Amino acid sequence: MTPGGPAFEAPSATERLFNRAFGFLVGLGLGLRHNYLLQVRGRSTGRVYSTPVNVLELRGRRWLVAGRGRTQWVRNAEVAGEVTLRKGWRSERVRVRLVPDGEKPEILSAYLARFKLTVQRYFPVPAGLGAGRVRRGGGPLSGVRADLMPLERDAILLDNLKGTLALYQRAVLWSMTAAAVFFLLSLRLGDPNRPPIQVLYGEISVPAAWGIALVLFFLLGGFALSMIRRAETLLAELNPSGAIRGAIQSSPSLATIPNAFYRVGVVLFCPLAVFAAMALELRRERVGRSVGDVLSNSLGGLLMFAALVLALYLSIVRHVWRPFGSPPGEPGPPKSGARPKENA
Repeated sequence: MTPGGPAFEAPSATERLFNRAFGFLVGLGLGLRHNYLLQVRGRSTGRVYSTPVNVLELRGRRWLVAGRGRTQWVRNAEVAGEVTLRKGWRSERVRVRLVPDGEKPEILSAYLARFKLTVQRYFPVPAGLGAGRVRRGGGPLSGVRADLMPLERDAILLDNLKGTLALYQRAVLWSMTAAAVFFLLSLRLGDPNRPPIQVLYGEISVPAAWGIALVLFFLLGGFALSMIRRAETLLAELNPSGAIRGAIQSSPSLATIPNAFYRVGVVLFCPLAVFAAMALELRRERVGRSVGDVLSNSLGGLLMFAALVLALYLSIVRHVWRPFGSPPGEPGPPKSGARPKENA
């Protein structure tokens, strides 16, 4: 309905008490499959308000119907643009919008038929009427106060997916920076007269900076791995169509870029730079000593270090070996300017 539509039917004191009690039970995880506790932020106070609702499933989508009309939660949801649906420990944030009057009859007819025992009193027409008869009964709604909102959970999942891919890209780029700094500091470790490094308003020794760069190298690599795994989980939950999957693959990200040299190369640069720095250290330790002595003293530590680095960054490579979002067996979207082959 439009903001100038009929006023809503306010609940009685008994109904408000029942809604609070029932909402508390739904919040604990009780209730039927369609019962949820809706939470929305107030448009004036900013507080979060809760009310129990029935969620209608129709045509592969979910719908919220306010049988009483433009209730407070409807007005709050209009301003917020999203609500949270809770049941027990499960919680999901979904986008909402008002449905135009012309699209309401079919949804209202299905809603009345599904929940007629609890909502019939809000409708001037009996349950079981088709959408066409509801539409012919004196206008699109025939005096019904109900407002409709589709639950657009996929839009939020898509936003979360894009944000996760952006965090992955930042983590990989910062990990490359940490690896490069680690290598450059390794060059300075061999200088006995090396000056300390200026950091903001203080100084830090080269060995300390070398160790900090190594720690950041591991932390950022672990964060990048967790982000690409999270992105795959969101993609599986979203289960996008071919067009949306193509849009995801076309988004600017190191995980989706078709060129494997950049997609995989930036990840492999990190361990290669660190291994080159460690090779420099081994070369310095070899001065005046035999190769056997150097390896016997540090072989175990080197093997463990190499195993940790390879396990971390090869795991990332495994997730981005193909462009992110590519269906199994497909290499990803064609490069820009490429023309599809035509059958002879």
